[in-house]
Amino acid sequence: MSLMLISCGPSQNTAAQALIHLPVPHQRGLAENPRRILLGMRSISEDWICFRSTPEAGDEWLIDRAHDKAAVKRVRHDEAGKPTTETDSYLSGHRYKDEEGIEGDEELRVTCDWTTGTLAIAYLGPEATNTHAAALRKFGSSVDYRPMATIADIFTAVEKGEADYGVVPVENSTEGSVRDSLDLFVETPLKIVAELHQEIEHTLLSHEPLAKIRKIYSKDQALAQCRRWLQRNLPHAQLVDVDSTALGVQIAAKEKGAAAIAPRIAGERYGVPVAATHIQDLKNNTSRFVFLGREASGSAGSGHDKTSLLVSLHHEPGALLHALQPFNRRKLNLTRIESRPSRLRPWDYIFFLDVTGHYEDPAMQAALKELSKKCPLVKWLGSYPVAKR
Repeated sequence: MSLMLISCGPSQNTAAQALIHLPVPHQRGLAENPRRILLGMRSISEDWICFRSTPEAGDEWLIDRAHDKAAVKRVRHDEAGKPTTETDSYLSGHRYKDEEGIEGDEELRVTCDWTTGTLAIAYLGPEATNTHAAALRKFGSSVDYRPMATIADIFTAVEKGEADYGVVPVENSTEGSVRDSLDLFVETPLKIVAELHQEIEHTLLSHEPLAKIRKIYSKDQALAQCRRWLQRNLPHAQLVDVDSTALGVQIAAKEKGAAAIAPRIAGERYGVPVAATHIQDLKNNTSRFVFLGREASGSAGSGHDKTSLLVSLHHEPGALLHALQPFNRRKLNLTRIESRPSRLRPWDYIFFLDVTGHYEDPAMQAALKELSKKCPLVKWLGSYPVAKR
């Protein structure tokens, strides 16, 4: 939607003015609907005015006259007056040319569909994994949780529309990045829409006493986070990497001489008793999870946002320094930088960057424009509110 529409001025239509005072179902949704909260949809207040309406289609267009007149909200209603979809539109500040060479303003849109049923959330299953716990913290119990066998399956489920959102681990304070997740960001069209920090407490679960444990099943990250404890207490046990911590518990429940490293709740879920608690090497062991969606989230509006990028560099001296200078000049803080093999050719790398600020911020836009001139690839992975620690 262009600025020309914004200049149309407020509508005097009675139905349009009534939209400022939303009906009860919508007001309840503003407070409780996890999809809307995750997307960062802007809440309607007395500062909003309706400048256009099409009663026959049930559409209303509004702007926030007190804060951002370039941001437009469209709400569509059914015949009973209940909202069916809500769309926030923003001008990114970028210009583009279509196939015919016609220039236009790039527009970003975030849509919340009120007609769909319960949210479907894909996570690394089975039930009672750390990823499942992170999803429960974010969405609560009133959504449809769908366990996936692998991290790649989570990406696929969201990409195909089989799930509304997916949650994946991306890094741990003890063992660093989760490679399986990072590598999938190279080709996926999905966007990161939120993040969450989860304290991870590992428990050894087994029907056997420690002296009889010969094999330990868990996710590679969990095994690594307990490496020193395992060397001290079970130095002769075989460590077996499986797709998730809860899957390890399921295997240990049936195998003689086996144990699993997993959350305590996994033992309760699958009937495997606790053999040892707090076996992680570091007390403040914390994992960072991100939530994936098919559309980008809106700005947090508070200045406490984070932007994730994927960047490739030219093979020339000072390439990395030149890539970082656009952020330094605009005092944008890089909170994380990490390289991964590009898999295109030997010794070729891509870089993952986390930068404070939102994609829509003028300073970020200027930095990315300059960065695009220096790097063969600059991919925006998403902007989202910084997680509380």
